[in-house]
Amino acid sequence: MCKINKDVSDDKSIKNALLDCFITYPGEYIEEHYIYGFKQISEIAAKALSPGINDPGTALHAIDLLTMLYLAQMEIHEAGYLFDDHGRLRVIKNLISFDELLYRYLSPIRIYGKADVIVLARLLECLNKLLYADIHGEHTDHLIAYLRVIIEDARETITNNVDRKKINKLIEKINGLIDKNELLYYI
Repeated sequence: MCKINKDVSDDKSIKNALLDCFITYPGEYIEEHYIYGFKQISEIAAKALSPGINDPGTALHAIDLLTMLYLAQMEIHEAGYLFDDHGRLRVIKNLISFDELLYRYLSPIRIYGKADVIVLARLLECLNKLLYADIHGEHTDHLIAYLRVIIEDARETITNNVDRKKINKLIEKINGLIDKNELLYYI
């Protein structure tokens, strides 16, 4: 995790100063890192969709909260490097890509909720909002790729014609936001 260019094992003050730069505890506090917010909300949604609980309303609310987090994350352009006052590289951060955020925290919801048309529709609406907000196209390719995954799940699991029409209307709406070469196929 941390590499330094000299031995400080005998210097307790430097050692303690370095250790003070790291947060180590078994819990996950969203105040410490935004990833924990994504993770906790995603876990709540996945558990709500489990057969023993079966609470899609909670999952829908969680998707709405995740949508807000993704929208906020799209506006943050976090640097992966920190430099000191003299311009020397001091810290290299291991950043999680937006694509990884999408996959890691929407996939459990998609997997547990793929037989529920309302959950799939809300996931499509989430990604539609993200596409709409992606005015510079920085995340469009990743969003379209993930939309294709959701649509494939819908194609395989949604058999009712009324439900398929609902999903296809959302796909049509999304297609209005993307390049003609990237159009999504209906289910």
